[in-house]
Amino acid sequence: MPASWLARFPSRRSRGSISTEWRVEEGQTVQAPASLSVTLAETVSPSARTTIADSGDTAKIDSAVAGVLSELKRYRGYHRRWDGYFAEPFRPEVLDRALYIVLVARQIFVREQIVPSLMTTGPASDGSMDVEIRESKKTLFYTIYPDTWGIDVTAIIEGEAPIRRTIRFEEMALARWLDWLVCKRNLPQDVEANRSHP
Repeated sequence: MPASWLARFPSRRSRGSISTEWRVEEGQTVQAPASLSVTLAETVSPSARTTIADSGDTAKIDSAVAGVLSELKRYRGYHRRWDGYFAEPFRPEVLDRALYIVLVARQIFVREQIVPSLMTTGPASDGSMDVEIRESKKTLFYTIYPDTWGIDVTAIIEGEAPIRRTIRFEEMALARWLDWLVCKRNLPQDVEANRSHP
């Protein structure tokens, strides 16, 4: 099984932006797949770059993202029975999907200049992983399972029943839920009719 490109992330990040380029061997660099390329330049218009580049909110967002990147890098080293029982190691595609979700979230938070109150991952012994993103009284859980075409999304508003759906793993679907989290839109249309189910 080929090694995940997540393994190549350096342990120290440059300040101010999240780059998908990293050093592999002395004098050699590689670029992450184009679909995962998220840079400050891609997320905002040229006239807004100076303001956002110096923004304290962007620095806080990048700090939250760097914490999650560190968690994902650590999970790459987990072997069978990492929990002391019967835990499965994390497959590269699970880690790559978690990374992609975090980078899409970063793009949206930077665009809206909203700092998440929590951004973290939750490893599970079956080889699945949660990506939890919270903003104020709203929380999204993206649950990524190995060998599946989609991911489970759980949306929670404090004091209300959670709403769960399985969605395709694609940027537009992920972004629709994140837009709800930052109050840019209502819940995606396919969910609103069933708001109160557990």
